[in-house]
Amino acid sequence: FVCQGHLRSRLTEGWEQRYLWLCHEANVEEEMLFAPDTSNVKAYGRLSTIKQYIFESTKSIVGECSSQIREVREDFEDFRKEVHHLHHLCKETSHALTKVAESLKDGDDLRRHRVASGCLPPDEDEGA
Repeated sequence: FVCQGHLRSRLTEGWEQRYLWLCHEANVEEEMLFAPDTSNVKAYGRLSTIKQYIFESTKSIVGECSSQIREVREDFEDFRKEVHHLHHLCKETSHALTKVAESLKDGDDLRRHRVASGCLPPDEDEGA
């Protein structure tokens, strides 16, 4: 076995990619390896071990992804609430600015009317 392992490592030394080839009996379908407890693959020792490894790895990855998805959804919901709040503030600010602009316009109109009627002296800037 030692010589066989050494020979394998020498033969594959320059390879960039390596593949694991699984040989199994013809009556065992590949899909049976990925489906937990829905087949009779447990009867086969090596295939059962591979199936269990695939199942546990997949379960671990799904758990990690679910956790990350949950975090992203929570962050998205917080972001959505913040954007809604900012939108509401923008509307309030716009409304307030409109009122200020109307007040200023009314004030300018009143000042022009008072200047025109002689109640107020004209601004030095307006005369220039």
